[in-house]
Amino acid sequence: MAKYDLLVKNGTVVDPSQSLDARRDVAFANGEVAAAELSISDGMANEVLDASGLIVAPGLVDLHVHVYWGVGHYGIDADSTQVAQGVTTAVDAGSAGA
Repeated sequence: MAKYDLLVKNGTVVDPSQSLDARRDVAFANGEVAAAELSISDGMANEVLDASGLIVAPGLVDLHVHVYWGVGHYGIDADSTQVAQGVTTAVDAGSAGA
């Protein structure tokens, strides 16, 4: 049985909270980051993704969006716009009005 559920290999990990901007392999177990190492063996994970040439980062926070889609002029669909850009937390800044 594999130690990790998912292994993301060869990506450039950018995590300001850890002062990290370097190539790392990142392993996940039970929905959480379990390891971030220079090299983790493919055999240690159930699924392996190659992130060569890609940036691997924690979910981003967008502190000012208008995502009340279909109600106002500026509303956008959060699922198709925010998630695609790596945003996992979006704070709507008044789309529904005062």
